Amino acid sequence: MEEQCCAPSNLDKDQSPRSGLKALWHKCACHSYHLPCVILLAILICLAVAGFILKDAVVFGSRELGFSNPNVWQAIFLNSNQVYFGRIVSETGKVLVLKNIYYVQVADSRASEKEQANPQPQLIKLGNEFHGPADEMRINKQNILYIEVLRSDSQIVRAIESAEQK
Repeated sequence: MEEQCCAPSNLDKDQSPRSGLKALWHKCACHSYHLPCVILLAILICLAVAGFILKDAVVFGSRELGFSNPNVWQAIFLNSNQVYFGRIVSETGKVLVLKNIYYVQVADSRASEKEQANPQPQLIKLGNEFHGPADEMRINKQNILYIEVLRSDSQIVRAIESAEQK
């Protein structure tokens, strides 16, 4: 009589077949692998594939963005609705280092009614504020929405270069 596939192969005549979860651990007569080993292997393969697909989402904060170029002006847009203009000098781990920093400020709350009706944006060099920050900013990459490389003929770059010559 031919032995059935997945029947216990080491069963004696006076032993009863295994039942429940223990039945999963027997070696099948027609297969060389245990069922739990196959299930474990399938789970490991699924986890490896999921890890490969999701790796960019998990390690985005520690990967280099490729914007480090101290020879060009860039605009860094943060998730706090702030925009800084400057030169990205390095990227380390989860931090981007910005130097020669400027930002745009519109209408001071102490301005007259006439000035508030027609607000003029002002380019401000970082470092002249009350708290006296240094002209270097370390920005957590998770706070960056996007970065733009500015053309040399943009109004911001011309205003920055004009301010740098003063």
